[in-house]
Amino acid sequence: MWEVRAELIETTACKKTLAVEVPSDTVQEEFEKITREYTRVARISGFRPGKVPTALVRRRFYNEIKEEVFHRLIPKSYDQAVQQRGLKPLSEPKLDRVEFEEGQALRFEATFEVLPEISLPDYKGLEAAQKEEPVTEPDVEEVLRRLRENAAQYVPVENREVQEGDFALVNVRGKVGETGREIVENNVLLEVGGKNTEPAFTERLRGMRVGEAVDFEVLHSNDPPGPKGLAGKQVTYHLELAGIKEKILPALDDDFPKDLGELGTLVEFRQKIRRDMEEQSRLQAVEAARDSLVQSLSERTSFELPESLVERKLDAISHKVAANLASQGVDLRRTKIDWQAVRDKYREPARREVRRDLILQEIARREGLEVAEEEMEGELERIARSSHQSVVALKASLKREERLEEIRTNLLRKKALDLLHEHAKIMGGVR
Repeated sequence: MWEVRAELIETTACKKTLAVEVPSDTVQEEFEKITREYTRVARISGFRPGKVPTALVRRRFYNEIKEEVFHRLIPKSYDQAVQQRGLKPLSEPKLDRVEFEEGQALRFEATFEVLPEISLPDYKGLEAAQKEEPVTEPDVEEVLRRLRENAAQYVPVENREVQEGDFALVNVRGKVGETGREIVENNVLLEVGGKNTEPAFTERLRGMRVGEAVDFEVLHSNDPPGPKGLAGKQVTYHLELAGIKEKILPALDDDFPKDLGELGTLVEFRQKIRRDMEEQSRLQAVEAARDSLVQSLSERTSFELPESLVERKLDAISHKVAANLASQGVDLRRTKIDWQAVRDKYREPARREVRRDLILQEIARREGLEVAEEEMEGELERIARSSHQSVVALKASLKREERLEEIRTNLLRKKALDLLHEHAKIMGGVR
């Protein structure tokens, strides 16, 4: 290791500056080392490879040699200075006041962020309400209604016109006004008069017969958003009616649970639905109580937030927004999106999330919490199952994206939250 002098300049609780100096003899040694490397490979007319005089190599490639020395010395001396001071940077350093010449000491200042020291109040014995929402008979009936809707059969209807409540099987061609982008969708099932069907489609479909077609224009509404990224767009449609279907709901009797793969009678199925809903209500109450505990602790704890962590959180949020828009059919390459406005909108939520994360990490540190390898493997298996991929593929992806440690940190935060909830004074019951 080199001899490196590092003076720590306290800027803020999160922001640190290191004044680093690399002695002149170390700088000179690196100049000579890289010059020798250039000499071995330099090709200059009139000289055999490796036989070019060193002085000539230095004159010909001096700027390149100096740049190489700089790019080797800076990261090595910075890493050594950080280790000397026992610091753990969160962000890439910003260099300033750089002094660098051959035969002289290399000097520079590196500014970066670190985790702040967090002074927590007593976090054991906090109070939180944990009220469960009651499950009523109408709640159970609503679940049964949705299950019947999902199990409905669509029976073809012949020799009549489309009526309100029918399901029309249509082939659609469309052209978006300004862009001219074409829309082609076949065998689309539309509920005539349904809340998810564009009113203009319902209007044209009423009274049509199978085999008929109609052309019309639609200015899709901005509120609520139009389908598949067409909000506010003028579209010319050609619609062909390929079939008419009637929805038939299954009978609500003892055969209904069996058709869904459940055991027992309809009465027993209702009881199971209620138990499942009560368990879901309990879990939601626990989650709300846990959130309340962290929020209470956050309001009583003051510390500076590292902006690099906030920006990292905003990166993740922006990625989710982009993925959500893409899933709705928005072409991100053609659509002008003000991503700075997106970041501004979510900045405060991101700051709250970072504050929450750091508080839980501090609790985990104080309590000596750790994540065992079997816990890590179990979490990776759970994520792999939910994302329909193998654990091997998931690990490879996380390693490639340098996110494997993120999974471990999330597990550690969950353990801290478990501890917070376990030692809290919970006021329970049903609302």
